[in-house]
Amino acid sequence: MDNLPVEIHPVREPIQHADDSDPLTAAIHYHQLGMVEQEQLHFDAAISLFQKSLQIFEQAGDFYNAASDYHQLGIVAQRQRRLDDAIALFQKACQIFMEANDSYRASYPWMGLAEIATERGELEQASNYYRQAFDARSTAEDWPRASSVLNQWAQVLETQNQWAEAMHLYMQALSIDVEHNRHCFQLDIWDLGRMWGILGASEFETIWLKVAGQACPEKLYAKIRASKI
Repeated sequence: MDNLPVEIHPVREPIQHADDSDPLTAAIHYHQLGMVEQEQLHFDAAISLFQKSLQIFEQAGDFYNAASDYHQLGIVAQRQRRLDDAIALFQKACQIFMEANDSYRASYPWMGLAEIATERGELEQASNYYRQAFDARSTAEDWPRASSVLNQWAQVLETQNQWAEAMHLYMQALSIDVEHNRHCFQLDIWDLGRMWGILGASEFETIWLKVAGQACPEKLYAKIRASKI
């Protein structure tokens, strides 16, 4: 569950009380304070602050930044296990961002929707949300978060024994990380190593050949095996 801050009038220092003399700045302050309360698991306080921020933005006609409050309220609802409320809030955030042609910021509530769909066993719907989030983040060249989507999505497929589909996603993540996120490379190796440990060498090699069209490169395969030794 990724937090999504508002994007106007950056505030240099956190404050304890919002100043109503500048409503939009006050809205940002309420939002920031809500984030603090959320991280401290003070959910009722966080909801109150996000709702204050949301009200100010909507009264000002700034629905784009109001979407960040909808998203954060969705995260809180998800953590409180109010999943129907979370879905409605994430969908509202998505709607606003897409009306503003900002699929990148829509990727954040899409991830929340994917997590809930996964939990409810709605795996086709979850895959659709993961796909949208990945497309948006890769288009924006946010490679660390794009790779993270693939890994999370692949782990969901693993739980359903959809090994070929999961391996394909891990391969995509590995390719991205080799080029853009070298610090994440070992995480991909561990994911593939976990799969190797579950499937065994023979089945892993068979699936790799089916997905990639060729055998796993020797040096890479050695790293994958070593990660489970």
